[in-house]
Amino acid sequence: MPGIEEDEKLKEKELEEEFEKELEEKFEEELEEELEGEDLEEELEEEEKLKEKELKEELEEELEEELEEELEEKLEKELEKELEGEDLEEDFEKKLEEELEEFEEKKLEELKEELEEELEDLEEKLEDLEEEFEKDFEKLEELEVKLEQELDEDQKLKEMEINEELEEELEEELEEKLEEDFGGGIGGRRFGRSIGGGIGIEKEKELGEEEDLEEKLEEEEFDELEEEFEELDKLKENWRRRMEKVEEGGRGRRRRNMRRRNWRRREEEEELEELNEELKEKLEELKEEKEELKEKLEELEEEEEQLEEELKQELEELEEELKELDDEELEEKLEEELEEKFDEELEEEIKYKK
Repeated sequence: MPGIEEDEKLKEKELEEEFEKELEEKFEEELEEELEGEDLEEELEEEEKLKEKELKEELEEELEEELEEELEEKLEKELEKELEGEDLEEDFEKKLEEELEEFEEKKLEELKEELEEELEDLEEKLEDLEEEFEKDFEKLEELEVKLEQELDEDQKLKEMEINEELEEELEEELEEKLEEDFGGGIGGRRFGRSIGGGIGIEKEKELGEEEDLEEKLEEEEFDELEEEFEELDKLKENWRRRMEKVEEGGRGRRRRNMRRRNWRRREEEEELEELNEELKEKLEELKEEKEELKEKLEELEEEEEQLEEELKQELEELEEELKELDDEELEEKLEEELEEKFDEELEEEIKYKK
């Protein structure tokens, strides 16, 4: 029978490896689809829960089948030995205990290793996701810096163009004003007055009133120059005000842009913080589930120990009854009672594991 048990164990390992490969392939495919735009967090949770359920169900089924087969084989062997007259008390109990302990230890170790590997894989995947989020965030920051630079350059170019246009307008206005005032205005007036004044002076010389006319001309020219300078001051003041308005408009735009950028950054930072918190919560949930599984395994161990003790007691009672009965009655009774107890124990084990 050891050859059959080894074949069954090899088949079980092969089935488990195939199942793990299929699960890994499915998980990788689903991860790729999720990274292309689907909601990763919800699907990861659903996949983890489905995988855990499937693993639990498969392991429970395998355990039930193996226990049934092993118990049947052991009971058949022990019955044969009893019918042949061999002493089954110590050998049967020891073998049962040893085999059950070995089987339980192996299964528990396999379950623990599988759960630990799955948890490690999930933690690595979560770390990879966090790194990808950080890279995406860095790219967003770089894009924001580039956009800010481009916006600043555009703003500077616009301000330069506006300043150049204003300067050109002011230069044209000043040139026109100067042409009016000095070309046809002040210069013309001076020239006209100097000619007219010369004629007048000559006449006044003739009349003897030269000094009064010169004083009047000087006063008039001085008043006109003062008016021209006042107009120039007004133009400069208007130009200065326009420049201030342009600068204030540029500052206002910059402030608005800066506020928008800061607001976007805050939103992105808040989203990243929320994602990190959700990932931490998921890790904690996975750890809690791991602890729960450990507790369940411990409970199963305790239940199996109780079952072993009950089996021992029943075997002792059977042995006492066997001593009192004849060989023929012994055979029939043993077969019936062992079959009934075997069925009952199987049902109880199935209930406990469910």
